[in-house]
Amino acid sequence: MKKNTAIIILIFGIISLSSSFALATAPAPPDGVSEIIEQMGEFEESFENQNWSEADEAIEKIDNELKEVFAQSKLNDTTLTQLLGNLKKSIKIKEEKLTETNFILFQNQYFNFINNFYFKIHPLLAIIKQYMVDEAAEALSKKDYDEVVSEMREAANLMKQAKTLLTEKGIAVSEISWLQAQIIETIKAGRAKDADRINELLQDIKIKYMSMLEQYKSAST
Repeated sequence: MKKNTAIIILIFGIISLSSSFALATAPAPPDGVSEIIEQMGEFEESFENQNWSEADEAIEKIDNELKEVFAQSKLNDTTLTQLLGNLKKSIKIKEEKLTETNFILFQNQYFNFINNFYFKIHPLLAIIKQYMVDEAAEALSKKDYDEVVSEMREAANLMKQAKTLLTEKGIAVSEISWLQAQIIETIKAGRAKDADRINELLQDIKIKYMSMLEQYKSAST
């Protein structure tokens, strides 16, 4: 799950998507929303490298930005705040697996929270692409099978939230279910360290997901 913030920002700019998670009459997101997403990338790379001081610094920036977002939007999310507290605790004890679990929970809830805002470009679909198309392929090229599994687990979690977004733009549930099944197969192949099978699955996933994004964009214009 090692992220490059510049790549994430670039993907946000390249993939032109219209979100139906929030109605067009919903307020525009405060500036801090995108900053939090950028800091997530910094945080994730830090804790995976077990650079706990940098991870702690990144999570404090997320905390401060989140408070600003709450203040500017006049919204609050007690669940999100609680999950952030859990994440801080796992950093303090320097437990990578627990930190990863708490990060996934926090990230999922964060995307739920920002559905209160209107996005011309929604970050969720771009980040799914980052995980299962870009980062998983990079991990495979390095024969880092644990990282392949980690990337695809992230994608699987976020696809659950993306399902509504995609189906509302006319993408068939059967197509989404097929993609989710391929993600699961990739996780299995990663655990088995089967490079050929992983490569085959990632190619199929890339073709299908990019097709879905094109269909989504066409339905949004």
